[in-house]
This record gives sequence, C-alpha cells and structure tokens, in this order.
Amino acid sequence: MIGALPPAPKLNDLEIRAVLGEVIYGYLEWAYHETDGQYKMAAYAHGALEAAGLKCSLSETERQQLKGSTLWPYLMINR
Repeated sequence: MIGALPPAPKLNDLEIRAVLGEVIYGYLEWAYHETDGQYKMAAYAHGALEAAGLKCSLSETERQQLKGSTLWPYLMINR
C-alpha cells in the first residue's frame, strides 16, 4: 500500500482516514510501532484523527466511496 500512495496533496480526507485507520488497527504493524524517538506512529495517527474530530472507523457509505480510490485494492478493509 505504501508504494501505491499518491502524493499527499492528491489524497482526500477519506483516504487519509483510511490510511490512519490501517495504522491504528495494526494492518500496518511496522508503522504502528515505529517511532521517531519520542512517539510511536500510532500516537500520531490517533492524534491526527482526534485533532480533526474524526473517528478511525469508517461507515459503510465511506467504505463504498473508497472503492473508487487507487488505494482500495491495498486497504485491509477491502478484505
């Protein structure tokens, strides 16, 4: 999935939430526990969603909207 990520300006908010959710739910296990020396990436993922007032879980409608994303084949929520 990381290789399929478009440049950040081309990602929409729903795609960003989906990727953060992948980290939080452990589907990107390496990213969850990776650290910058101060915080684990999971903490950044949670913090980003909290700051935006969003949940990491996606509704069925949001999952349907992601089907048009180039990331869809790589998301664990697709399985």
